[in-house]
Amino acid sequence: MRQPELECETLARSRFAKGLSPSQLEAICAAGRRASIETGRHLCQQGDEATSFHLLLEGRAKLTQVTADGHRVLVRFLGPGDCCGIVAAHEGAEYQASVRAVEDCVVLGWDRATLTDLLRHYPQLALNALAVLAEQCQAWQRRYREVTSARVEQRVAATLLRLARQVGRKVDAGVLVDIPLSREDLAEMTGTTLFTVSRVLSRWEQLGYVELGRQRVVIRDAHGLVELAEDSGAEPPPPP
Repeated sequence: MRQPELECETLARSRFAKGLSPSQLEAICAAGRRASIETGRHLCQQGDEATSFHLLLEGRAKLTQVTADGHRVLVRFLGPGDCCGIVAAHEGAEYQASVRAVEDCVVLGWDRATLTDLLRHYPQLALNALAVLAEQCQAWQRRYREVTSARVEQRVAATLLRLARQVGRKVDAGVLVDIPLSREDLAEMTGTTLFTVSRVLSRWEQLGYVELGRQRVVIRDAHGLVELAEDSGAEPPPPP
């Protein structure tokens, strides 16, 4: 597939492009700049001036935020079709989180001037940008409630299920969370410690809920994790 076709197809899957015609997608893609981001490098960093908006075309990245008390929180993983940096449309805004490539990535980016011109020219795009911001706010609120009110087991189970929906791939043993996922990542996503996450996962592996490897998690019993995520009980039942 030629690059412009790939870019338009990926943009069409994004919430940012909902309701746009093929010709509008082509024009928006043509206005962007394609760039490669090597594994480990940042696409943007928290606190820097937000100067560009990006669409991930290839690879995976993780979005993290450092809280006021110095704790780093892994908010989510990004994959093809995901966007970041919509706040760049507002002059003087800062990136509220950092985005770092966990695989080699290819992105399509629009600087602030280009982005604001596109938003003025395509009203549907401006409405989509508001929807993206609203969804991000709601996601932050859900995560805050989860971290402040749910037990650790519930948070870890809910996070694994969310990742399975986003990047899960069916394998013989169950559903593979198809990204490099460390225990540290899970600790940062669930607001707990590396020790606690390791203890929970080891117990779940013994019970048959998950299968663990180096930066690899396979969900073997999704129904069991759903019950854990929804139930406030202290201990998971043994597998049948």
